[in-house]
Formats: sequence, C-alpha cells, structure tokens
Amino acid sequence: MAGIRVNWNASLGPNLAGYNIYWGTSPGVYNGVGSPMDAGNPTILEKQISGLADNTTYYVAMTARNPTGVESAKTAEVSATTPNSVPAPPTGVVVVGVQ
Repeated sequence: MAGIRVNWNASLGPNLAGYNIYWGTSPGVYNGVGSPMDAGNPTILEKQISGLADNTTYYVAMTARNPTGVESAKTAEVSATTPNSVPAPPTGVVVVGVQ
C-alpha cells in the first residue's frame, strides 16, 4: 500500500478549528476511503494519507472549518500519483548448471 503527504499554508480566517482533507481517484470526486479526513490540530500543516493503492493518481482538495463544523469553500484541486511499492521481478534469469 502507498501513501501521499499533503501540506498547506495556514488559513487566515477567524475561528479556525481545523482542516478537512478530501481525496479520490477521479477529478472532483472525493470518495476515497476515509475521506474527508480531519487534519487535526489547526497548527499542524501537514498530513499523511496512508493505505492508498499503488500506482494510482489521487486528487486532493481541502477546506478550513470553524468550531461548529462549518467549512470554507474547497481549495483548488491538486493531484499526485502513488509509487509502485512492489519491486519489479528479476530479469536475466538463467540456469547455470544441472545435477
């Protein structure tokens, strides 16, 4: 399984309680397992999204939220492709002897 790390600049709005991170595998469709994710403490400006499929493009957007859960508009969407975490098979295999 793969993951992506998201970081951002702090919101300047009043009453900031935290951030929500949305993601999915199609542009504008944020249906990833666990999406939206509460990014936690509003002073932490980075979050790891784990358990994602290998070699897959993910589209991510965020919101800021106030203490009652009201969210800002979503940010512009960004994307990243997860790496293939499974190694390639060996090449050049030959039999070097028989018994």
